[in-house]
Amino acid sequence: MATNTLQAVPSASHSVIPAVKVLRCAIDFADGATKLYTIGTIPAGSVVVRGSVVVTTVFNWGTNNLIDVGVAGTTNAYATIMSLTTNGVIVFDEMAAQSKSYPSATVDTVIQAQMQCTGTAATTGHGFIIVEFVENLGDTNA
Repeated sequence: MATNTLQAVPSASHSVIPAVKVLRCAIDFADGATKLYTIGTIPAGSVVVRGSVVVTTVFNWGTNNLIDVGVAGTTNAYATIMSLTTNGVIVFDEMAAQSKSYPSATVDTVIQAQMQCTGTAATTGHGFIIVEFVENLGDTNA
């Protein structure tokens, strides 16, 4: 029976048909100013094609309301110091570089995000991180 309870580091899921797959992770001011989020794991050989942070309630830390998104060990690979002070869809700002789309050709890759907030403690802030990817379904040239 499915419980919809996430594992500490969700394992990569595989598809048998070509499709864009999505990882989604909620973010909230109550999680803390420097929270490290584990968004999920993408299978070896996957290509990240898009990503965004959807801010549904603006964050109001006293000085900085920022987030980085990337891979384990390099949490700013896809997005660097993105502001969380405006409602809406904020597209990852580091995706234009080709090397940013290919996190790993040989191993499953953990996608993470790091809050970079400072100042007076926030009283508001909520949203979602969305990472879209396509996995390698057997093309040896990928």
